[in-house]
Amino acid sequence: YQDTAAPPAADWSDPAFNDTAWPAGFARLGFGGDGESTLLGFGSNPAAVYPAAWFRHSFQVAEPAEFDGLRVDIQRDDGMVLYLNGVELLRDNLPVGPLAGIFAPVAAGGAEETAWRSFVLPATALRAGANVLAAEVRQSSANSTDLGFDLRLSGLRQPAAGYENWRAAVFGASAATPSIAADEADPDGDGVVNLLEYALGQDPNRGGGPALSPVPGAPLTVSFTRSSAVIDSTLILEWSGDLTGPWKPVARSDTGNIFESLLPGVFVTESAVGAVRSISVNMLPMEGSPRGFLRLTVAR
Repeated sequence: YQDTAAPPAADWSDPAFNDTAWPAGFARLGFGGDGESTLLGFGSNPAAVYPAAWFRHSFQVAEPAEFDGLRVDIQRDDGMVLYLNGVELLRDNLPVGPLAGIFAPVAAGGAEETAWRSFVLPATALRAGANVLAAEVRQSSANSTDLGFDLRLSGLRQPAAGYENWRAAVFGASAATPSIAADEADPDGDGVVNLLEYALGQDPNRGGGPALSPVPGAPLTVSFTRSSAVIDSTLILEWSGDLTGPWKPVARSDTGNIFESLLPGVFVTESAVGAVRSISVNMLPMEGSPRGFLRLTVAR
């Protein structure tokens, strides 16, 4: 790890970067009294702590092709960007773009400081032999009183992962019949097409009801599911003040990542574990409209 005021060299996340001068320690790493095994420095001025800390871990992979996906479980206080062999895998509570001078937009507090957050990510950046996982953890403010980081990485073997393999598995001999197995077909007649059934973790041969379920007594609140094994599709929740549109994305899940809000006033909760996750999205009224419509779309 590096815990200094100045950032490391630009190639710090690359496997070839020489990190022999960096100190090492057991996780959890950080400061602030949240169960750290390795204490990091934060500077001499509590009103202007170091804005970030950087972490690297090397591991060996014999056969990368054996893995269909990666599961990453993280604790991050406050925001984090994760790289595998120099390729960005994930941003959590950090905006896109360069990070120099950027603070995490939301401060982790209470149980969130040590909560495990789970993500399913593509395994395409894995290499045969040595691999390097690198993470940058950034503060939410210059006077933050803590920083923390821990991570678990698991390789996933899912023989039915991927839409085409899923379609072959669930439809068998009917997989070549468009009226049954096409993306937009609805063989069980429940109003949810095959591609959406796949992303939601539902069975297209057994009616499961609507994709979105309104929550009684809670305007602009819906619940639905998603499959954490689906890493080749993006689910998008959209809002409009009128059924004819235009539709505005308000929350999304990219390639197996957790559902996250895209706009202020949109609040997302998702179950932390399980092959099929439960999700609830609650919205405040938008653009002065006392009502609104929500729809769920999927793209590959």
